[in-house]
Amino acid sequence: MSQPVVLLATSVPEDLDAELRARFQIIELPAGESVMAIEESRRHEIKGVLTSLRTRFDSPAMDSLPNLRVISNFAVGFDNVDIEAATERNILVCNTPKVLDAAVADLTFGMLIMLGRDMLNCDAYVRNGSWARKAPFH
Repeated sequence: MSQPVVLLATSVPEDLDAELRARFQIIELPAGESVMAIEESRRHEIKGVLTSLRTRFDSPAMDSLPNLRVISNFAVGFDNVDIEAATERNILVCNTPKVLDAAVADLTFGMLIMLGRDMLNCDAYVRNGSWARKAPFH
């Protein structure tokens, strides 16, 4: 029995890449490139897609992949997928929600502290050597 064919339209960590290649036949597509770049006979084989937000999956793209059953974004969002078109074609759309929540919160508070303490200007003051030539930064 042959393995299902999956379109890999994003870069993934090495361990995930190895696991995908062990379970599926992989067709690679550079992120952001149209599925129309894939040879038509190969497009008919594709059952699933692992992508990022850079590759668009609209009605024409889905129509060119007649056996497509799932589009999975290796990202939090799914703005690149026409959800209505996918629903009409019974294509499951997945993403990776909540994986960045803590990181975004951490960065937000870090930036608030940076702005409150004027750290960006202080950093520039130190890096460009102004501290050695001028009065202390205020």
